[in-house]
Amino acid sequence: MTIVDPRVDVDNSAASQIPAADRGRLRIDRRVVEKIASQAASEVSAAGGTSGGFLGIGARRDFDARPKVSVDLRGDSATIAVTCGVAYPAPLRETTDAVRAHVHDQVERQVGITVDRVDIDVAWLSRADTGVARHLR
Repeated sequence: MTIVDPRVDVDNSAASQIPAADRGRLRIDRRVVEKIASQAASEVSAAGGTSGGFLGIGARRDFDARPKVSVDLRGDSATIAVTCGVAYPAPLRETTDAVRAHVHDQVERQVGITVDRVDIDVAWLSRADTGVARHLR
């Protein structure tokens, strides 16, 4: 049985001599990037997704739901497509620009890959409740 004393400094000099590129690779799955991008898009108050339903039938517009996101990963770069709804009467351009910027920043910060493009598809408009409408003004 080996007892490790946490007060003893371990010599990691051999590991630090190996270049980082030769130590291994980190592979991030496309679905992970999709979830991060979807969460980031849902953090913009005037954007929403759909919830409920089965195979798209009976789904309802929901500003608390995450928008649908698909990601195309190519090496260390990504192209992201977001399908969301927007609260009416929010300005479409400002809302989509806010979603695009937030998704771009969050994915690059959390995942460490380059985001080449974020495409936004506004699938529906819905009257905002009073809390969202107040925030838009």
